[in-house]
Amino acid sequence: MKILHYSFGLPPYSSGGLPLYVKDLAYSQKRNGHEVNILIPKLCFTKHNRIVKRNGIIYLESCLPVSSVFGMRNPSDYIQKFDRSLIRNFFDQLKPDIFHIHSFMGLPKEFLEIAKQSKIKIVYTTHDYYGICLKCNLIDSSNNFCDEFNVKKCAKCNQINGLNKQVAYLINNDFYKKIKNNAFIYMFKSKYRSNNVGKGKQINFDDVICTEKKIGEYEKLLNYYYDMFHMIDIFHFNSEISQEIYKRFIPDIVGKVVPITLEHIKDNRSANHKDSHQKIVIGFIGRKEPYKGLNILLHSLKKLVGNYVCYLYGDNFSEYENEYVINKGIYSSSELSNIFHTIDVLVVPSICKETFGFVALEAASYGVPVLMSKNVGSQCIFENKNDIVFDANVASLVEILQKFINESGDKFYPKVNKNIFNIDYHSESIIRLYSTKGDVL
Repeated sequence: MKILHYSFGLPPYSSGGLPLYVKDLAYSQKRNGHEVNILIPKLCFTKHNRIVKRNGIIYLESCLPVSSVFGMRNPSDYIQKFDRSLIRNFFDQLKPDIFHIHSFMGLPKEFLEIAKQSKIKIVYTTHDYYGICLKCNLIDSSNNFCDEFNVKKCAKCNQINGLNKQVAYLINNDFYKKIKNNAFIYMFKSKYRSNNVGKGKQINFDDVICTEKKIGEYEKLLNYYYDMFHMIDIFHFNSEISQEIYKRFIPDIVGKVVPITLEHIKDNRSANHKDSHQKIVIGFIGRKEPYKGLNILLHSLKKLVGNYVCYLYGDNFSEYENEYVINKGIYSSSELSNIFHTIDVLVVPSICKETFGFVALEAASYGVPVLMSKNVGSQCIFENKNDIVFDANVASLVEILQKFINESGDKFYPKVNKNIFNIDYHSESIIRLYSTKGDVL
C-alpha cells in the first residue's frame, strides 16, 4: 500500500505526541512493507509555492502558517490558495492509495480537493480539535470549555489571545526550532505563555470589540475547515472522547475508535509496593496552563490526610513549592523510566477534553496507577476505568486520591491489554482501517 502522511512537523524540531506518533506509525508501516512518505509544511521566504523532497521528507514551501494553542489574529492568512497544478503533478507522480492527515495546520484545502478528484482515500486522525476550534483545545481565553459553535465568541477569543502571522512564522522557523529549548528561550516562552493566559483572565468577552467584518473572516475560515472535514473518507478517532466531540460538532462524519501508541512505549508493568512508613509519591507530568488542571491537583493536596509528597514534572513549578509539593522541572524522554519508578501514582487532572493523552499510557506501561479526570481520552484503554476516573473538580479528586493513600490496592493497578503497547500491532489496525469502507464502520 502507498501511504502519504501529513503532519505539521516531525521530531526533534516539532515536539508533542502528534509529530512523534506520525514518525513512529510511518516507520512501523515501512517495516511492514508499505511504501510511506511524510509531507510537512516549511517556512520559506519566497512567495512561490513548491513541493520538494529532502532527506526522505516532502516539504510544502510557502505554505499556510501553522497555528498554535493561542489561536490567530488574522484568519485570512490561513486560507491563501496553493498552486493546484503543483499538487496535481505531485499526486500523479506519487500515486498514493491513502492520504492520512494528522492535522489541518498549514495544509491548503486544495490538497484535499485534488486528492478527492484523484480517487485517493483520505483518512484523518483526531489528535486535537483544530478546525473545530482555532485554538485546538476548545478552551476559551477565560479557560472555560466551549461546547457549542459560536463564531462571535470564537472571533473575540482569538482577538484576545491570538498570534499574528509574523509570530506564527517565527515559532515555525527552523532556526527557532533548534534553539527553543535553550534555557533563556524557554524562560521567555514560559513568561509569554503566562502573560497570554493572564490577559485572557483579565479581559471580559463583552468588552472586546470585534467588527462584523472581522467576525465574517473567522466564519469564512471555520467554513473552510468545515469543507475540509467533509472531504474526509474515514475518521480515525483516537479515543471515545474525540469521537464524541467531533460528532457533536460535525454529526454526519464516519469513523472508528482506535487507541494510539508510540514506538518507545513497551509493556514494562511490574508491581511496585512500598513500605507503609514511606511517603506516597504523587506525580504530575505536564505544563502549568490552567486547562491541564494543575490547580485542581494543588487545591486537592491541601485536603488530603496521610504521608505523601507530590512531584511536578514538565515545567518550572518553583512558585508552587511547599512542604509537600516539589518542583522537578523539565525532563528528557530518557528520564521517563526513572520518573515512573519514583512515583506511586500519576494524576492527570485535565480540564480540557484530551483527545488521548500519552502520559497516562506511558505510566500504565510501567505499572504505575493512573488517576485521571473524565476528560482524558486515554481512559478508554483501561479495563478498570470506573476505579480510576474522577470528575474534574477538587472534591472528586480528593475522594479518589484519599482512597489511594488509604488502600493502594490492586484495583488501582493499570489493567490494559498488552497489545496496546505494541506499535506494530497498532499499525496493522490502522492498515485495516484504511481498507474499510466508510459506510460499514
